[in-house]
Amino acid sequence: MERFYIPYKLMIVEEEGYSYVGELMSFKTPENTVMVRRVPGHPGTLEEMPITKLRVCTFKPTHVHYAEVDGKVGFPLDMLRYEMAAPVNFRIIHENQHYSTEIDPSFGFEKLVIATCTERKHGTVWTEKRWESFLWRVKPLRTVKIGE
Repeated sequence: MERFYIPYKLMIVEEEGYSYVGELMSFKTPENTVMVRRVPGHPGTLEEMPITKLRVCTFKPTHVHYAEVDGKVGFPLDMLRYEMAAPVNFRIIHENQHYSTEIDPSFGFEKLVIATCTERKHGTVWTEKRWESFLWRVKPLRTVKIGE
């Protein structure tokens, strides 16, 4: 089991209500935690988490797709689950049966940005009509090859 927790290995991170592909950045500590990038290759998304949140990734993602999202009502957490996406520059706040967001000012970007990992470089990865059904908009930004 120890060899599963090696730097640069891609793992599925399971958060409350959604999951995404993260990148291990350390070996397992005696406290059973690891450092993980929420977005592979993106140093600003590094955080420590318990290994109980991790599971083996059963596919081989090669690209990270970024998108900007915005909307008028509470954050649609179900869309992160559906897109298997991670917040890049914000945190999800759960309060009174609703989800809101808190932007990390260190990113210097006022818009909410999400990222997902796939096995393809081109093609549609975001389900724009589904976002619209939650009164939110998703705007593709860029695609980056993992490891570059």
